Amino acid sequence: MGNNFKEPGQLLWAEWGINLDEVPFEQLDHYIAVENYLMDDDDPPSDATDLENVERYTKSLHHLCKSKDWNRVQSILTVPISINTTAVSFALPLCDYLIFKGISPKVLELTNEIINSFQDTGTDLRSIRILKAKALGKTGNLPEASRIYEELCLNSSQNSEIYIEAKAHLAISQVQRELYQEGIPNLKCSLRLIESFLESANNLGSKAKFLELKTDILSNFAYCKMNLGKFKEARIQYSQVLQILEEQGMFHKIINPLVHQGIIERKEFRINKSIATLEKARAKAIEVEDKPALVWIEHHLSWAFRMNKNYKQAEVFGKKSLDGYKNMEDQRGITDSYELLGFIFIDKGENHKAVKNFKGAFNWRKENGKMQGAASCIMGLAISYWRQRQFFKFIKTLFEGLNLYRKAGVLNWSRIYRLFKFTRVFPHLLLRNKKKPI
Repeated sequence: MGNNFKEPGQLLWAEWGINLDEVPFEQLDHYIAVENYLMDDDDPPSDATDLENVERYTKSLHHLCKSKDWNRVQSILTVPISINTTAVSFALPLCDYLIFKGISPKVLELTNEIINSFQDTGTDLRSIRILKAKALGKTGNLPEASRIYEELCLNSSQNSEIYIEAKAHLAISQVQRELYQEGIPNLKCSLRLIESFLESANNLGSKAKFLELKTDILSNFAYCKMNLGKFKEARIQYSQVLQILEEQGMFHKIINPLVHQGIIERKEFRINKSIATLEKARAKAIEVEDKPALVWIEHHLSWAFRMNKNYKQAEVFGKKSLDGYKNMEDQRGITDSYELLGFIFIDKGENHKAVKNFKGAFNWRKENGKMQGAASCIMGLAISYWRQRQFFKFIKTLFEGLNLYRKAGVLNWSRIYRLFKFTRVFPHLLLRNKKKPI
């Protein structure tokens, strides 16, 4: 057989050099299946889903797990999956590809099968647990992801790559859970560890991975500043992150800081600028075919259109993003969408629908320890009660929300002002108290 392979899987099978005549009988069926999957010359159909495009690898993984072939499982996990668009071309390892395409539940399925297959063999599965935790975070289960990262940190040497990676992801997941008192010190510690590692790293693959992780750490520092109302500092830091990503050619990572710049502009009530920035990010997401990012951007475009009083567009984008999050089984995104629709229904005067949406979002956020997000829902509920002229419920709920902001460590007068301006309580009060002309 020649070496005119067109798929990485075909090259992989040739490199393995497996002689099926020497494979034990009880494993033969599995290796025949792996050969058939990897050596298949047929391209996936043009209308194949993102998951179907990599089925030759996911199905091969299943059979290699059955055969307890750890080395070749690792080879499949690191096979480069190409993403070629009209604008850019790049490649990601299998699980990163699945997460990038919004198929994190499949990563959970794969990592669970690998862990179950090898947990009694003495195999070091820490890298697989990191992949599992990343997928958990993407599906909204940040507490369980944090637990895995904490466990990995406890069981790894502080000088090891596994420890540094787990520590960084732990810090990021804590910040995303709004646990700033734990998350910010861990971000600082992780940044020091990563910078120290990068100074001495010789392996190009490891260096690229940790440089990318460094940009994630810097983005989360900016995210903290944004949530603490330090918008100018956050905007500067996101610009620095964008510069690093552009210099390193990490084009698929540019979308996150760009979207956050649009979010900051919205929070500063520069709505037209926010829409323009988000549309720019949307165009880039389309360029790299980043479907989860598109859903996320549509969510924030909905917020911006709502602030511009374009309620029709706001509701269209809000419902599109909700459907997208449901397809990805992203519980966090789903609850964010319910909160957003709650505010849209407030503006449309549909207060009973608003209350239903706020309560649904609040319950999940409270159960998952997201104090700041829960407080936002409670404040939305308070405004709904005000609009329904249920003033006792309004006052009770208002103080409950302020107390949650206090517990989250983000209570300040500028936040309260922005909230009431955001929900247009001040104009509403003025309209109710304005006397009719004589």
